[in-house]
Amino acid sequence: MIFALLSATVLFAPPVVFVNVNVLPMDRDTVLRNQTVVIRGERIAAVGAMGKVQIPKDAIRIDGRQKFLMPGLVDMHVHVYAPQEFSLFLANGVTTVYNLNGRP
Repeated sequence: MIFALLSATVLFAPPVVFVNVNVLPMDRDTVLRNQTVVIRGERIAAVGAMGKVQIPKDAIRIDGRQKFLMPGLVDMHVHVYAPQEFSLFLANGVTTVYNLNGRP
């Protein structure tokens, strides 16, 4: 039941929109400057040049001016010995790890 409630919270949360942000795509060696990125729930719903992407009226806007947005990094060889270490990965942009030796 709790999981269902938490999932519903994400589903009904307002969209988040990064405006005027520089995007670092992972499929090419370039910077997409002055982009609008719309996030709905846990998914990227739209990416496009400023003025080309429709921004939902109920969206939470984040000013990305002079900032960069990129996918989370993956580290496939870590040794984690305490659950508290995971926050250090997140603080440095690493959203996925593969623990080869450790406790948690």
